[in-house]
Amino acid sequence: MRTAGRWLNLTILVGLLVYALRRPISAFYSDRRERIRKEMRQAQLDLEEAQKRLSQVEARKQALEGELEQIRENARRQAEAERLRVLEEARNDSRKIIAAAEREIDNLRRHAREELRGYTAQLAVELAEERIRDSLSPQDRERMHDRFFSGLSAQ
Repeated sequence: MRTAGRWLNLTILVGLLVYALRRPISAFYSDRRERIRKEMRQAQLDLEEAQKRLSQVEARKQALEGELEQIRENARRQAEAERLRVLEEARNDSRKIIAAAEREIDNLRRHAREELRGYTAQLAVELAEERIRDSLSPQDRERMHDRFFSGLSAQ
């Protein structure tokens, strides 16, 4: 009997507790259920917002990748154009240098010819003087000398 009394006491206690706590427990679970629903709605809204931002970020990433590829392509084209420009400039410079060198060579050649002509003329004059001196007799020299001085005094 002791066991049956204990079971009866337990049953009465549980019944009284259920009766007494039914409204607060019901309100607690109802509030909790409502809070969970609100949090789930908010989580759903947050998830949708995050997905929207993710799609925007991915779209921006795709746009940036396209822009980056365009920048790379532009850089390649500009580098090639610069390479061609520098190459053409180098060709022009080399042509100018070659032309200047050819002009300098022509000038040196002309100058050497002029020097050679002058030297040849000087040698011819010296040779002619020497031959004339050798071919003149002392009397011819005296006559030339007299003519020269007489021509000076007449002036």
